[in-house]
Amino acid sequence: MVFLFSNRGIVGPRREQGQTVFEWDRHRDNLIAESDQPFVKASQGLFQHLKPGYYYFEVINILRQFTLTCVLQLFRTSEKVHIYLTSIVMFAYMILLLTCRPYMKSSDNRSQFLCCMAVCLMLISQLVLIPTVDSDEVVRDKRSLELE
Repeated sequence: MVFLFSNRGIVGPRREQGQTVFEWDRHRDNLIAESDQPFVKASQGLFQHLKPGYYYFEVINILRQFTLTCVLQLFRTSEKVHIYLTSIVMFAYMILLLTCRPYMKSSDNRSQFLCCMAVCLMLISQLVLIPTVDSDEVVRDKRSLELE
């Protein structure tokens, strides 16, 4: 993130008035090609598929993945709470995708959104499949009920 921020003039140049997104992208590619910093050229795969103003969005995507795979695993919660927290993270990311539209290709924005929607639907369907407590007998173990 520090690398992207310190080189934001190259990887995310300001958009001039009347400049189309494709011209803006071409301008960024020219700045990268003219750059004397080899690390900028080597790491352009991190941000080249994004609009120049959203060069940092790959970091947001990595943080989302880190939150889902690592941070949520650190807390001892029940499966229901874990599904709810994962759904909140995914819905927040979907809203961010819809409002920013950070990818150069609209098909990339659409596919990211549809994948997030599919994960959210899967999580909601998992909530339906989790056994609940019946009036006569406890279906789940006591430890799982304790964590809720």
